Amino acid sequence: MGGLPRIFDRFPVTALWTSGDDGHDPRYRALVDQARRRGVSLPEPARLERGGLALFPLGPYVADAHGAERIGPPEGTSVNDASLVVRASFASRALLFTGDLEANGEGELVGRRAVGQVVTAEALKVPHHGSRTSSSAELLDAVRPRLAFMSLGWRNRFHFPNPEVLARYAARGIRVLRTDRDGAVTLTIRPDGEMRISCMRGCP
Repeated sequence: MGGLPRIFDRFPVTALWTSGDDGHDPRYRALVDQARRRGVSLPEPARLERGGLALFPLGPYVADAHGAERIGPPEGTSVNDASLVVRASFASRALLFTGDLEANGEGELVGRRAVGQVVTAEALKVPHHGSRTSSSAELLDAVRPRLAFMSLGWRNRFHFPNPEVLARYAARGIRVLRTDRDGAVTLTIRPDGEMRISCMRGCP
């Protein structure tokens, strides 16, 4: 969230999606205010298709007064498990953005398959920076990614990623790219479905 004002400054943004959970963080309100000042809409996240790209929100979900589901933070859910999850697909390839999900949120995500939602993806943004409480075997077996991207600070104070998490990815033959080691990572999907990867410091 802290990096989004910079996105607003550098790119033409027309809409901002959030799960609606402010996390009791004043930066959230500042971000929403900045969006409104710039004329950025704040719609409820819903399936969006444009130019061959499809974005599908996969949670968190709450039920409205009529029992219908909508995106929103369930009562009692931690701020991490209230992360907005989005599956993006283009040219028969898919990426899954999981925010800071931990074990409970991952379980809810995997459970979406029971209502017909698709969670598989070639590429996975690793939940919660590779913390011990995330990247469960259940999640990895449901998503079945070939590539995983970890957003990490260099020698971060949380000691992410956890070695057990790295072992789970390695055991499944999932290629892991890390911003602390590899720098900024760019994944490009061509209209024919070919995927290309580049890393600021060189991809291992």
